[in-house]
Amino acid sequence: MALYIKAAEILEKAQRKQGALKTLVYDSKFGNIKQLFALVCETQKFSSVLEEVIETTKLLKQTKLKMHMAKVLEFYCELVLLFRIGFMIIVIVRHT
Repeated sequence: MALYIKAAEILEKAQRKQGALKTLVYDSKFGNIKQLFALVCETQKFSSVLEEVIETTKLLKQTKLKMHMAKVLEFYCELVLLFRIGFMIIVIVRHT
C-alpha cells in the first residue's frame, strides 16, 4: 500500500508544480524507484480518462479518497481487470 500512497503524494506535488515527476520520484527515497516511477508515469498518462471514470462513478463522494489516490487505485484496478480478461481469452482460445 505504501507504493500507492507515495504515488498519490507525488502526483499531488506534481500538480502543484513542486517539481517534475522524475525529480519528485527520485527525491522520495522510495525503496523501489523503478516501480514507483512506472506507476506514477502510467497514472499520469491516463489521468484524464481516470478522472472521467472517477467523476462518472461518483467515487470521491462515496469514499474518503482524494482525487490522486483514487486515480492510482483506479489505474491499478483497470490493469488487474485487463490482465484477467486477457487471461480468460487465452484460456478460451486454447480450449476451442
